[in-house]
Amino acid sequence: MKLKQPLLVIRLAVDSSQDEYWWLEPNAPATHLAVEQAASFSKTSPALVLLDAAAIRLDEVTLPLGVKVTEAALLLEDQICQSIEDVLVLVLEKTGRQVKLATLASQLATKWQQRLADNNIRVARWIPEALCLAELWQQPAPLLLVDEQQAWLWQTEQQSVLKLPLAWLNAEQAAPLLAANAQKMNVKDLPQQALVPWLATGIPAKVNLWPESWLNKLPIKNLLAKNLQQALQLTPKQWFLATPWLLLVVVLMSQQTFTWLAKPASETNKADIKQQLEHLNRRLDNYTNHLNYQQQRIDAWQNLLSQLQSKQHIQVAAMQLDEQGIKAELVGIKPADQTALKTLDGRWRFADEQATWELKL
Repeated sequence: MKLKQPLLVIRLAVDSSQDEYWWLEPNAPATHLAVEQAASFSKTSPALVLLDAAAIRLDEVTLPLGVKVTEAALLLEDQICQSIEDVLVLVLEKTGRQVKLATLASQLATKWQQRLADNNIRVARWIPEALCLAELWQQPAPLLLVDEQQAWLWQTEQQSVLKLPLAWLNAEQAAPLLAANAQKMNVKDLPQQALVPWLATGIPAKVNLWPESWLNKLPIKNLLAKNLQQALQLTPKQWFLATPWLLLVVVLMSQQTFTWLAKPASETNKADIKQQLEHLNRRLDNYTNHLNYQQQRIDAWQNLLSQLQSKQHIQVAAMQLDEQGIKAELVGIKPADQTALKTLDGRWRFADEQATWELKL
């Protein structure tokens, strides 16, 4: 995407010390900004905010008949390694019954929004940076991006990012994590010589995790704010004259509230109550099943670690959790270790001092 107008682009990392602020102009080098400069630019050019790919899960699901898009989170419950109550599942795009979803921790979402609000930075759109990588890297081969601090392994098919310390790149335990066909690229070789300006050229149109409420765009909002400010500036005499009217409003509102509270229970829609109870029971069942499933994976992992405590020469090179169960890649296996490891439930495969352990749940 070629820039047609100046853009303020911000990348928020999980660690706030790694946040970046950039000002991009057509046919000009990208400019790295301080947070105060970004706040000033945002007054006239609200920011496009890229969110750390390592903290956001992307999924595409097919809604079964009868399931609303607002209930799509339940379809991911067995795949998310957190309680469904602790995450936000946001709709990115919906085409028929196909829905693209983004999932992230609720606490992190709050921190990200509050971080920019505390710095008085206005935001136009919130975008998972993985979508920019997907837009820019259409090749089937994974991409290994290396900067001065760390390495990113972008896996095209899964649309996920694995972050690795630079020290791991040449270590034996990192070998299973790095795809043999990954294309290695130094961040300094990217256009604009930085990752964020490069990602900004692949921002998808219209995507916005937290669209601004249409109420905030109404002129009446500013009018009400202005009137409220004027009301707070009334003189004591003006307040005294307005008091009877305020008391009348309070009495009328109280009367309406008491009338609503005194409404007979028989007038309540019983069908609605039954439907809400069924929905609650269904969510409780799903949550209980999710906890049981998570506990099974934790127990299996603890059993493996117990076996490895007396075998310090064996290292865990990779570990994968998904809806199927648990999978681990081990290195440093000696022939004498195989008998003890096979006592663990699951499927074992041994080859060249390496082992793969899979347990279906």
